[in-house]
Amino acid sequence: MIQPRSIEEALRARREVPEAVVVAGGTEVMPLRNRGGRPGPLLDLSRVGELGLIEDREPVRLGASVTYTRQLEELAEPLPVLALAARTVASRQVRNRATVGGALAIADPSADILAALVASEAQVEVASVSGVRRLSIADFLTGPYECDLGPDELILAVLVPRAAGPAAYAKVGARNAMARAACAVAVVLDTTRRTAGICVAACAPTPVRASAAEELVAAEARWDSRGELDPDLAARAGALVAEATRPRSDGRGSVEYKRHAAAVLAGRALARAWRARDDAAPALASRESASREGEPASRESASRAFASRGREPGVGSPPPSGARPSLRVDGAEHRLPEHVADESLLRVLRDELGVTAPKNACEEGECGSCTIAVDGEIVCACLMPAAQAAGSEIETAAGLAASDGALHPVQEAFLEAGGVQCGFCTPGFVMAARDLLRRVPDPTVEEIREALNGNLCRCTGYQKIVAAVRLAAER
Repeated sequence: MIQPRSIEEALRARREVPEAVVVAGGTEVMPLRNRGGRPGPLLDLSRVGELGLIEDREPVRLGASVTYTRQLEELAEPLPVLALAARTVASRQVRNRATVGGALAIADPSADILAALVASEAQVEVASVSGVRRLSIADFLTGPYECDLGPDELILAVLVPRAAGPAAYAKVGARNAMARAACAVAVVLDTTRRTAGICVAACAPTPVRASAAEELVAAEARWDSRGELDPDLAARAGALVAEATRPRSDGRGSVEYKRHAAAVLAGRALARAWRARDDAAPALASRESASREGEPASRESASRAFASRGREPGVGSPPPSGARPSLRVDGAEHRLPEHVADESLLRVLRDELGVTAPKNACEEGECGSCTIAVDGEIVCACLMPAAQAAGSEIETAAGLAASDGALHPVQEAFLEAGGVQCGFCTPGFVMAARDLLRRVPDPTVEEIREALNGNLCRCTGYQKIVAAVRLAAER
């Protein structure tokens, strides 16, 4: 593991160890390494504090290590389309780790955040020891899973023009959660310049701007009027969005299906954004109960604000130079064996430390059975390199009980409501449920289901699990 503490150190390491695999959140790299892919040393950027900064200026500057959770919870006002798109990505466990820089580097044509960035006309800032350069995101994304990033360069930030109007994001996939898009549409309205930015994901080699549809909306929309968008205009714009796509048939849908989805989703997203023009401020997802397509939430947020992710000295700090790293798990201190520092935290917990509450199943962040809390935030242990957890406080479901053996209220509720069935997935569900109740003490059923969408029950007993969370909330 190479763990620089500054951008300068990171760039030098990138030049001197070109074979190193760059990792921050780990959500893309670790599933490959768990299966034996992407060998080599890890260049871990998680301790470079500058990469985790959000600078609220014009344009808004997002460091490459800014997570999807922070985009969702901090950017609803300055960049609503990013917050809307982030909310549709995976689960909270994954959003707590996945970063905007990772999405840019992977350049997945179906990536939700990339569609939002393209619609917003963002710029990407990359650097090497030779200097810094900026380029438009359209120029940065050169093809499917390809981008204009040199072998000695790192992504530093993305710069996004501050929103001058409402936005919308609509997506369709094989599941309501934890699914890559078969088609997705991002819409950004500028009510000052009277323009629209429209981008489609998963329907071309890169996220594609629908320029003809943008020109139609700019020219024919009644910008001075209130009320709904003309349905005929929305339909015509949707048809032009479909024409802009270049889809291929795959497991997520046929060419015909994707083009039809692009037209329908574009019309819906345009109508939704238009409807929100008169709002005083974008009322996006102040609670996680807002609809998956971004309808305003109905109750005041109970989510706590997120600060910048730079580590404070003495709180989750890495060990001093020369000291052996350690892991603090459920209150007990463990030395981190050096030979497994670049393995997943899940494997180290189970195979090296004998901590078996987190279960090993998918090793891709898909099932949630390995959910734990690291410094208070739930993550999938299979997606986190063990060395990144050095100096952090790790909690598992086994450590929730009191010292006298009394169960945590969430554990008691699962037992009483029958939420424990075969038990394999239960530790992950318990950790996710506790996390929700910390943020939203009195959740609705819809909020519970969304908060647990990253956890799979092999027995399919979801009704009793939801009832258990409601019972814990009532207590």
